[in-house]
Amino acid sequence: MKTILLTIALTVFGILPLTANAEKPILDVTIPSSNKGNSWAEGNLLSDALKRMGYDSEVVHTKKCVNNKSYMAKDTGRPAIFVRSASRYVKDESRDCNVEINKDNFITVFYQRHQTMCVRADESFTNINDFLSGKTRVTVAVTHSSTDGIFDNLSKQTGVRFVPVKVKGSKNIIKSLIAGDTDLMYSGFTKREIGTKQIDCFTTSASEEVAGRPSMSTLFPNWNLNSFGAIKYFHAVNIPAEQMAKVKADLNNITEDIKIKPYLASAYMTPGSAIDNQYNTFWKAVKILTGK
Repeated sequence: MKTILLTIALTVFGILPLTANAEKPILDVTIPSSNKGNSWAEGNLLSDALKRMGYDSEVVHTKKCVNNKSYMAKDTGRPAIFVRSASRYVKDESRDCNVEINKDNFITVFYQRHQTMCVRADESFTNINDFLSGKTRVTVAVTHSSTDGIFDNLSKQTGVRFVPVKVKGSKNIIKSLIAGDTDLMYSGFTKREIGTKQIDCFTTSASEEVAGRPSMSTLFPNWNLNSFGAIKYFHAVNIPAEQMAKVKADLNNITEDIKIKPYLASAYMTPGSAIDNQYNTFWKAVKILTGK
């Protein structure tokens, strides 16, 4: 009787969270990047969404690829995921941080996002041809995950040397452009880029006009990345095989979450659930980036 009364008392005063959590499936989110920019925001967004779906989920900040790889090797007993883009995969490979992708650890696509190019809003910008006229060189703020030689093809097409300036964190490349440290910026087309009044994002990699912005394919018809959209997938970290089907189904539906759905819609992103042949689509994006 005393045991029953004690259990009731502990429950009333909320002293049994570990027992409750033990009944929930575990799925943490590791973030192998800085605690600034889109990756950090998305990792926390996903962890919160997983909690709403009934998971016990924590954010694990591994900071970089090598640390993330070490964390995966430990197998802490807490299954996890991390989100990685095609460009991040290519960059990791170029730095000899090889995290193999196969059909067992590739869970599903999170989303495909358009890329954009922007100038400062106080620039007397009419069109890209006038902007480049008379110039032999322009600097472009990009994130650290950008692949090497990203603008080589574009430089050949225009006759103007596009020089990438790598900046840590997607938030900071906007600051770099606003401060006048670079002439242009090239980044993901997100709510942040759309809503920052000090910059003018004049094109996207969409196949058609988006909110009055012409497609890059009409501005740079021969650039190999003119229709490239950043594609991100969920990578499994020590998820037991018997749980994978549930995790895959839940992550395929997570884009309908009350916070994630408007996040994707605000920047015209395509949710993974709307993409066919997700595994092959990801590798096609890698091929575009590497030419292999």
